[in-house]
Amino acid sequence: MVPVGACVGLGAVLFAIGLVGFLGRRNIILMLVSIEIMLNAINVSLAAFSQHLHDSRGQIVALFVIAVAAAEAAVGLGLVLALARTRPGMKVARERDTTVLTVGDVERLGVERAAEIALELAWRDCKAVFLSLDIDVVDIGFTPGPVRPSPAACCQGRC
Repeated sequence: MVPVGACVGLGAVLFAIGLVGFLGRRNIILMLVSIEIMLNAINVSLAAFSQHLHDSRGQIVALFVIAVAAAEAAVGLGLVLALARTRPGMKVARERDTTVLTVGDVERLGVERAAEIALELAWRDCKAVFLSLDIDVVDIGFTPGPVRPSPAACCQGRC
């Protein structure tokens, strides 16, 4: 049988790891994982005290904590997905300091304004510029494959 002090020590170490992970991260997924670690630390302590006191109430509470942790993970990931879908189309990848204009941005802003934004960013930062346009996303007529592409399919009266 494992002594209560060892289990409580393990719970304290796990809780400290989770707390440091939560306070030291900016990534929402890693913050949720850190919360899960803290909740598991509480479960270890509850199970240890329950075993030591010969009372099953601690283990029952630990089951409720597991249920709350599962609900927290589901709600947290749902919020992450909802935020990813509703945030503006112009996304900034902070770790690479890269601005991404999506097809939705080009449709919303127009080609001219999107090009102006790209040029403003290029001239302001005076860095190398990488421009990629996947025309097959815009028009299926330019999709490579066994069918010959049709440049006329691009316009369809919108030029």
